[in-house]
Formats: sequence, C-alpha cells, structure tokens
Amino acid sequence: MKLMINPYIHNSILCLFAFPLLMCCTTAPSGKMMRTANGFEMKMIVDKPGDVPKEGDMLLYGIQVFAKDSLLNSTFGQEYHPEFKWIPEEEQKKIKNPVVDAFSVMSEGDSAVVYYPADSISGNKFGLKSGENLMYAVRVFDIMGADDYATYAAERQQKLQAERAKLQVREEEGANAIAEALNSYNEKIYGDDLMKTESGLEYVIHEKGSGPLPKIGKNVSVNYYGVLKSDGSMFDNSFKRGQTFTFPLGQGRVIKGWDEGVALLPIGSKATLFIPSGLAYGATERPGIPANSDLVFYIEVLDK
Repeated sequence: MKLMINPYIHNSILCLFAFPLLMCCTTAPSGKMMRTANGFEMKMIVDKPGDVPKEGDMLLYGIQVFAKDSLLNSTFGQEYHPEFKWIPEEEQKKIKNPVVDAFSVMSEGDSAVVYYPADSISGNKFGLKSGENLMYAVRVFDIMGADDYATYAAERQQKLQAERAKLQVREEEGANAIAEALNSYNEKIYGDDLMKTESGLEYVIHEKGSGPLPKIGKNVSVNYYGVLKSDGSMFDNSFKRGQTFTFPLGQGRVIKGWDEGVALLPIGSKATLFIPSGLAYGATERPGIPANSDLVFYIEVLDK
C-alpha cells in the first residue's frame, strides 16, 4: 500500500485514522507545542523513547483529518495501517509536508497533532478561512527495517489473497440476493417490510443484525452488490473484487442514499437499499450508470 495523497490539498497526506486522543475535534488537544523543520505547528500527545525513522524504513501509521468540527477522513477500522517508506531529509524539505515533518520526530508508539494553515492550501480549502488550519492527528504504530517489513508484507499478502478468494466465491450469492430483492420490490411482495424515509429512500432488511447502529463519523465496512433499478444490470460489486468497502459514515464520502441508508442498518444486517437518482448520482453519468438512474444495492454491514 502506498502513501495516499489528497488530490485537493497541495503536498498533504489524506489518509484516514481514528484514535482515542481526540474526543472532540473542536477542542485543542493538550501536549507539548513545537514547530517542525518546515515551520508547521505541532503538539506531541504521546512521546515515547525510541528511534525516529531513518532512510529505507517503513512506517505503519494512522491519521485523522479535521477541518474545524468536521472529520474529513479517518483510517479507523482499517484492518491494515497505511504505510510510508521514509525519504531522505533533502526530499522532506522539498515537499514541505506537515505529516511527514511530524513523522521525522516521532518514534514507534508516538502520537501527535500537526496543523496545516488554510492560507498554504491551494484548491479546496474545505470551508476554512484565512488564519484557520486543517488538523492532522497522527500516530506511528510501527517503524520497520527492510527485512522485517518484507516478512510482514509477505504474510499480509498471503492473508489478503485468502480473504479475497473467500469473498469472490460469494459473488453469485450477492447477485441472487439482489435479483430476488428487486423482483419482490417490483411485484410489491414486501408490503409493510418495505420502509420509506422522507427523502425518498426505500429499504428492506432481510436479516437484522444484533449489533448497534453504525455511528456517524465512524468507519463502517460493508459488502455490496449494485444494480440499476430499471433493468437489474450490475454496475459494481465488492464480491467480484474480493474486498470489503470501508468508509466514514455521514461524511459525504459516498452517495447520499448510502450515508442515510447504512445508518439505519444495525451492524450484522443484510438489507437492500432502493435509492432514487437524487440520492445517487443525479444527472451525472458514471461507468455503467446512465444519468438520472435509480439504483439498488444489496448490502451486508460487517462487524469489523
């Protein structure tokens, strides 16, 4: 996995992680204030003894990104942490990245927050005004040398391949589930089991999970199978890829019908969402999805 770069923010990392040092993003965390090598404000929250990364090391890290009271992204709930191969000091000075700057003074187990001034951001400023900051909450889980990382990566790849194969064999199961659901919908078989919200979203829960409802702002993981409501043709599904999909709920990272619908499904549930085009992609065409298409998704909300 490569370091993910936010296409909307010049030279800043946009990865996702939630960890317990921040109970509320509107409250500044306590800790030792300092400035990084490139002048970004930073607070160390946990500062453990240990070695900082050196060239060739691989960092396993987590991160949250906040704009005022809004959580933009979080890697919380990901099974595997994002990675970053450490770069020479001269390259760090060229990119002037606040998160890389923070990593340069952090050892394994450390956590910190680092601030990126809105005035330094080109493009989308996420509603921030002059003088305000993006806030990155970062934690270093591990710093691995080349040999240790090679062993870790090989074991992870082996596990991922097994997990993908296990999910891929269920693609037909997903296809059958949504075909049955769409047919029952068209034949008006569901009756009172079909629920409808004020927005126009319709949904039916096939199996109600025993877990709590997903929390807004927290990551939720799902398996899904998506088809056009008009003719049942499939445009996307996670079973075929062999990979579950994880996203922060209620943060606008998915279509509105998903943010609303998944929030209604207790963890462990299996359900079908019938999403009008206005809660999907509207007049925008997407691969396999004509403009103004109503969509149907079979969804499994996972406990992970």
